[in-house]
Amino acid sequence: LDNWGITAIRGAGFHLGKFVGEESATPFFLRHAVRQCDLRSFAVKICSSAGGRDFKRDVHRIRTEYELLRTLVHPSIVSVQHLFHSKYDIWLFREWCVDGCLWLYVQKHGKLEELHAFNLV
Repeated sequence: LDNWGITAIRGAGFHLGKFVGEESATPFFLRHAVRQCDLRSFAVKICSSAGGRDFKRDVHRIRTEYELLRTLVHPSIVSVQHLFHSKYDIWLFREWCVDGCLWLYVQKHGKLEELHAFNLV
């Protein structure tokens, strides 16, 4: 990750935490961040041009994701909060889900019964 991006993120009042994983089948990885003014947690989706892929296409995908998700307001949909872009990296700040995503829950526990799924969402 480039130093400009990290400096900009810190300058915007975020403390970057540990790496928490990668998104499957994409060049993106996830990192935890905390906004210092209110101690709110975020999942940061990061794409770096150092990955050797088509960075312009990846930036377009993340910008599209940001534009779509910021228009959706629903308690069962993760909200996006911020988007930072430098020459070499793009950072998408999403709502932090303490218990992880539903897909991982299903992978771990198997198919959900309707009543159980209703209570989760």
